[in-house]
Amino acid sequence: MKHIQNFKTIVLGTVISLGSFVSNATGSPKSTSELSKSTSELYYAGIVDNKPAFRLTLNNREEALFTITVSNRKDGTLYTQKIKAKNKAFLFQLDVIDITGEPLQVEVRNVNTQQTETFTINLESRTVLETSVSKL
Repeated sequence: MKHIQNFKTIVLGTVISLGSFVSNATGSPKSTSELSKSTSELYYAGIVDNKPAFRLTLNNREEALFTITVSNRKDGTLYTQKIKAKNKAFLFQLDVIDITGEPLQVEVRNVNTQQTETFTINLESRTVLETSVSKL
């Protein structure tokens, strides 16, 4: 069973990493006005206490107030937090009960500049039955 969780962790981490790599690679060169904007990065950190954990990194030139919201279409808002930060990384976890198979939307909003960045988390759970036969 642990192998299945490790496999799911690897697959989900790879999907999230590839998604962020593709979005960063297809962007246009940044002008100096774009460099002054805040940026955030979201990574899958793994399973901690049987709950998926995510690492959110906030990068801003000046200290600002950020609102982080995790939601889905079916249940609405699952998690909200306000953070005042300049450059900060933190972990947050979601209850497995909150995850219904629908994509989750993570919105990071800089309250000072009204800039919003949105991430999508696609979680997929699979059951794998491993069978072996041996002769006694």
